[in-house]
Amino acid sequence: MEMMTSALEDQIPDFSGRVLFVYLTGKESAEGLYIDSPQIQMIHGRVFLVGITPRTPKLSDSPFCIAWDRIDAYVVADSIDDFMDDTESSGE
Repeated sequence: MEMMTSALEDQIPDFSGRVLFVYLTGKESAEGLYIDSPQIQMIHGRVFLVGITPRTPKLSDSPFCIAWDRIDAYVVADSIDDFMDDTESSGE
């Protein structure tokens, strides 16, 4: 069992210090979520992506959990500013 756990841990991505944009199953791509400081956690036998939603003021310091099997795709960046297009970041 220990060997299986170690093999699983080797496959878990390290998102330390990163921000993800997550596309959810059954939702339009525009309805995705930004997740800051994401971590993979096992909760009650299910794998979850746990982090902070930086663009949701009412939940800004609250952990946000998304079941891993509800995620279709994700994009990894160093900061939320990396998701802005060039015209937004240049102020044009």
